[in-house]
Amino acid sequence: MLTQAEGLHFPHSIGNESPHVAAADFPAFARAAENLGSHTARARASAAPWYIRQDALRTAVAQSVSGRDVGAHNLFDLTDPMRAPAAMDALRQQQARRLDPIGFAESRRVDEIPEAIDDIEEARAALAADEANVKQLLDNLDPESRDAIDAIGREQQEAAAAYAAEAQQYSKAGMQL
Repeated sequence: MLTQAEGLHFPHSIGNESPHVAAADFPAFARAAENLGSHTARARASAAPWYIRQDALRTAVAQSVSGRDVGAHNLFDLTDPMRAPAAMDALRQQQARRLDPIGFAESRRVDEIPEAIDDIEEARAALAADEANVKQLLDNLDPESRDAIDAIGREQQEAAAAYAAEAQQYSKAGMQL
């Protein structure tokens, strides 16, 4: 940390009543950061040649897509002859992938969707086959039995419609709360 002896004046030291630094003091902090050789990522990227920026973007996208932490800052060090060897060594080292349990579970769920769609198609086909069997059985019954079964079916449909109407009323009442 820089002190007054190093040429910076910090009017709000720790323990004073105001914990915030005045906006007028910001240029002093910016000059101090430049003197120390520390730059913001935006300044480093703006100062880098276009091909380094392009490579950094490609690297960041590739790292993100492959599940690694994004760290393209070493590419910007390649332009500095003092930092280039260390940056090259850092780029050559393989980064370990960080597992994201939530993302992994979501990816697994999405991968299983085609299987679920296949299951739905199989269930639809089985339902159609069952309906065809029931229709064939009804066609083979005598007219009196068929009429009795049709009456039971109508009663069941009326009961289901009543339950649906009641559920819809509850749903509307719940939305009004």
